[in-house]
Amino acid sequence: MASKKYNTKGARNQDLIAARAELKQFRHDVAILKKKGILDKTIYDARKVNPTRYLKDQIKRFANVISGEAAPVKVKRSKLSEYIEQGYTVKSGRAIVPKLKNETVRVSKAGFSFKASGVGGSITRYPLKFNPNDPNGWEDQIRKYGGRLGPDDRLAYQYFGNNSHGTYGKRNIEKMIDVLRSYPSFQQTEDSYDEEAMGKLIDGITLFKIDRTGTRPPPNPIIAENAEGRKQEATRRRRERYERRLANMSDKEEARFYQEKAERERERRKALKNDGSKSEQYKEAARQRAAKSRQSKKAK
Repeated sequence: MASKKYNTKGARNQDLIAARAELKQFRHDVAILKKKGILDKTIYDARKVNPTRYLKDQIKRFANVISGEAAPVKVKRSKLSEYIEQGYTVKSGRAIVPKLKNETVRVSKAGFSFKASGVGGSITRYPLKFNPNDPNGWEDQIRKYGGRLGPDDRLAYQYFGNNSHGTYGKRNIEKMIDVLRSYPSFQQTEDSYDEEAMGKLIDGITLFKIDRTGTRPPPNPIIAENAEGRKQEATRRRRERYERRLANMSDKEEARFYQEKAERERERRKALKNDGSKSEQYKEAARQRAAKSRQSKKAK
């Protein structure tokens, strides 16, 4: 039986192209680690460096930094051992902090914060940290972040991945603390005060600062000329004014506001009931709104 022959023409050139591409990627990764402060800038020239076992190990070890899924954050030398105890990888005076690709990371006395910006503003994420030497310190962390809010900013939270039902302004941060304390799981853990359980509970809370002062895109000229588009824009602006007004109210002012609102609604319904023609107009408008809502749901 004749032996099968393989065509090896061009194989050497293909290997050479692959080797060059691999070297180019290697030097690109080295350049990123240099820029991020992981590798010494004075030792390595990314344009000329050749692969070594050490550099390959560093690229593998810090692959999440190269991909943007972690950031090296420079921290105080006195804090390095503390971050190592918390499980962070530390290299060249920097803690490697996991993050989302669109986030930037900062460090402060309270810990790490993660900011994502867009055309409509920004959202800054603040994970809470439990301190066994100060069991109620999580309240002061919330007050500190709340104290930094601007007039248009809001603070929200996630409790073990579940979003808060509302957002909170600078003047009602205490209400946010009370809401967190009202969770049955929180009350049980706090009453029994198991240090380990309390630590897991506080570490399961994440705050979010919502800043709406970003640069919004210019209005679409087609929508601007459209009556329905102008109506939607006006509704959005009214909603934002309403939210800002609530954010600056104290608990007593908010309770009085809702009480007066309910009273006005009762008076309005009473007037409709006494005036038959207005009552029919109201019912007809309600039927039209319901029909419009059903049509939009079908369209979706």
